Amino acid sequence: VRTMRVLLVRPPSILGAMSRQNLQHPTNIVGLASELNARGHSATVLDLETAPGGMAALELRLEGARPDVVGVSVVTPHVPGAALLLRRVRDLDAGAFMIAGGHHATALPADLLDEIPELDAVCVGEGDRTLVELCDGLDSGRSLTDVAGLQLRAGGFTGHRDPVEDLDDLA
Repeated sequence: VRTMRVLLVRPPSILGAMSRQNLQHPTNIVGLASELNARGHSATVLDLETAPGGMAALELRLEGARPDVVGVSVVTPHVPGAALLLRRVRDLDAGAFMIAGGHHATALPADLLDEIPELDAVCVGEGDRTLVELCDGLDSGRSLTDVAGLQLRAGGFTGHRDPVEDLDDLA
C-alpha cells in the first residue's frame, strides 16, 4: 500500500477584494489534511484566496507535489474559481482524481458535477472519514461505491454518512 498524495485547495472567490471583508481561515481543509496525514496519506493545503501568485502558485504546487487526489472546498462564490482551477489541473495532470466538498457541494452535488465536468466525485456532508476512505479505496483499487458520503460521476450517490459523534476521534 502506498501513500496517496493529496492537495486540498480553497479556490479564489469571484468576490475578489470584497471577499477579504469576511475572510476566514480554511479550517475545513486544514482539518481534512490533518486527518489524512494522521491516517497514513500525505496531504497539503493551498489557499488561493490568500496565496500570492494565483494560478501560477497552483501550477508550481502541482509540479512539485504531483498529487493523486485534488480536492476543492466549494461555497457558492467559489464555484467559478473551482471550475477554472480544476480545468487547469486536468490540463496539467489528467490522471489526478478530483473531488469537491463544502457547503455548496453538499447542497447541490449533482448540479456541481454538471457544472464542473472535471470532477470525479463530490463529498456530501462531513469529509473527515469520507476523504480518508476514498484515498484508501483509490490506493487499494477498491470500488468507491462502498464509501458512504459520495456523489460519484460514475456510480451515483453512495448514501449518507453519519456525522462524527466524538470529535476527539479526529486527528
